[in-house]
Amino acid sequence: MDNSEEPILRSLVGRKVLVTGAGTRIGQAIAIALARDGCDVIVHYCTNRAGAEETAGKIKSYGRQAVCFSADFRQFESIKDLVDKSVQVFGGLDALVNSASVFPLAGRRDGESDLSHETIESWNLSLDVNARAPFFLIQHASPFLKKSTDGCVINILDTSVSDPFVSRASHSVSKGALASITRLAAKTFYPKVRVNGLELGHILPSPDMSAEEIAQQKWGGVSNVAEAVIFLLKNGFMTGEILRMCGGKLLLGDRTATVSAQ
Repeated sequence: MDNSEEPILRSLVGRKVLVTGAGTRIGQAIAIALARDGCDVIVHYCTNRAGAEETAGKIKSYGRQAVCFSADFRQFESIKDLVDKSVQVFGGLDALVNSASVFPLAGRRDGESDLSHETIESWNLSLDVNARAPFFLIQHASPFLKKSTDGCVINILDTSVSDPFVSRASHSVSKGALASITRLAAKTFYPKVRVNGLELGHILPSPDMSAEEIAQQKWGGVSNVAEAVIFLLKNGFMTGEILRMCGGKLLLGDRTATVSAQ
């Protein structure tokens, strides 16, 4: 069969996408970049309404539709409700980007593992937001994604999947679970829905990092992540993949910090 006339990357114009955690940081950058490429976006947020409205305003400046919905993923019933409202307002759903995440620090910052100090509150928060919510968002969204001409899910992970963070035990476990969910969903919904993930390194400093810690790392940027999301959405032949975007951290280890400090 001659596929020479088939476009290499598919157009995103008119696609309807739900982006979780789109009121700030990486989720916000993804949502705005999708609008630049022609998508209409459901902007999910938990408490940062001002940030979500800022995101929506930028989306509309590109001539695309944007609606903000709040959902606290610690409340299980809010997960299905978010999908239902998204489909109702847009009349369907083409893609889901699971970007919302928490990063609790239950242990110490002296290098001792918080596996010894983990609290049930931190554990529940990490697993509820970082793993349970994406799992059931995919479950509830899948009937609508299957009706799309190219239903897609993208899960935002980090390098704790491959190299668990000693001082963030519950976070590392939750992201490891999300990596498994990514592969499971890709197999479950093949070939109707494509499911991929992005394993991110240092993209944006967390608010609790010191200036010294920030200076020791090689940092990427939110535009790099947004471009990768767009690539995964456009490439109709990719599913079940978790792409690394960590600036060489997993390959080079501490050498990345040494290079960035020079």
